[in-house]
Amino acid sequence: MTIHQNLIGGEWIGADTSKNINPSDTNEVVGLYVQASAEDAKLSFIGQLL
Repeated sequence: MTIHQNLIGGEWIGADTSKNINPSDTNEVVGLYVQASAEDAKLSFIGQLL
């Protein structure tokens, strides 16, 4: 299954994932998406300012 990461500062980062579940078929996991931390959000914002 594909893990969809966050692109921050030109790098794909992320470790902790959560499942994206199909709402019409709750037995189907569509993909895994990383959870962004507060630090990840801060880095992405700072990167926009540079």
